[in-house]
Amino acid sequence: MIVQENVAKIIVIVCTTILTIIGVVSIIMAIVALNKRNKSLENPKLIKTLTLGQTIIPAVIIGTTGLAWVALWRRCKTLYLIYAIVMLLFGIGMLTICIMSFTMMESTIDKSKSDLVDRLKVHYSKYIEDNETRDKVDTMHNNFACCGPDKPIKIHNVYPISCCKILSDGKCLKPYQTGCADATITYTKQKVQCIGPVSFVFTLLLLCSGLAAVTVRQHIKKK
Repeated sequence: MIVQENVAKIIVIVCTTILTIIGVVSIIMAIVALNKRNKSLENPKLIKTLTLGQTIIPAVIIGTTGLAWVALWRRCKTLYLIYAIVMLLFGIGMLTICIMSFTMMESTIDKSKSDLVDRLKVHYSKYIEDNETRDKVDTMHNNFACCGPDKPIKIHNVYPISCCKILSDGKCLKPYQTGCADATITYTKQKVQCIGPVSFVFTLLLLCSGLAAVTVRQHIKKK
């Protein structure tokens, strides 16, 4: 019984430590990414929503893992219970999100293309007179090697220099052939595919930590 309790404690400590590290790194990455996205037009609303979740969820997890450290130190059954409930609920929630992301996310992203094209057309219409918009569009061209909302377009009968694949003597000989909406959607899908495995590992840690906390609490109760 003592061995089982000690193993459960080790699982709680290991999972809590990893979750804390992942949470801190995730928040830092989200802040950096959000700051970058605010300066460009490269991402649709979906990516900003994912970024918000990438910040809030780890922040809550980090706060909850603090309960685990206090519970381990004080051997408090109530704190173990609260910690276990939160971890298990988050684990079940993350598992649901993982399943939904694989089954629904791609179709949702594809459906957002028309809205993204319309939004980009508005920005292209302001390309000449608005310096801030022009800088953002140029950044998008450079980052994604794309041109135009859905296909290469000329602005005042000239392709923007930033969306030129082949440039000679200050003239655009050949623009990028990929539209920026398609380039953005491809980027978004890649990000979602990366989130999937990370979310699965995160979910496994949450469930293991919650179940281990329940085991430790049961042994404390018996004593």
